[in-house]
Amino acid sequence: MVGGVIGTTWHGLLESDGFRRALLGFVARTAGREFVAAQIEFAAVRDIQLDSLGDLVGDHVDGRAFEALIDRGAPARLPVIPPAGVTHA
Repeated sequence: MVGGVIGTTWHGLLESDGFRRALLGFVARTAGREFVAAQIEFAAVRDIQLDSLGDLVGDHVDGRAFEALIDRGAPARLPVIPPAGVTHA
């Protein structure tokens, strides 16, 4: 912690309910406030969001066209933007 800033490069660290609650409790106490943790777990919220995303994809993606892309690849006439550093001959 430097001044009022806390940082980390540990990806996914805040997915740990216990760690996140402890960190937010510390931050609240440091600011002279009270922290009341939500009772729902991170994994449950993520599952709800993934289910919603799956429903949206199922409702709005052309399944036959998607399967054709998987089976046969992209049509030759389809324009593409190559990744950086990749050139086409």
